[in-house]
Amino acid sequence: MGDRDALQAEVLIRALSDVRDKLISQMRRLEKHGSQMDALALRRDVNEAQSHIDTLRQRYFGVAPASQRTVSGQLGRM
Repeated sequence: MGDRDALQAEVLIRALSDVRDKLISQMRRLEKHGSQMDALALRRDVNEAQSHIDTLRQRYFGVAPASQRTVSGQLGRM
């Protein structure tokens, strides 16, 4: 894998991270307003995005996931 592939991976990681962060904000609002089913669907999407981010980081930059993070785990500590 060349520099160009790594650059594309970096751009994709940034984009996925931005989308993930927006989904987390939406999910929190939904949870706050009692829309648990909709929040659960977003939680799955967030976890899938994080999985893709972790895979790209590991494949292109050799960075192992910091932990087996899930949104439910992150929210539990906030």
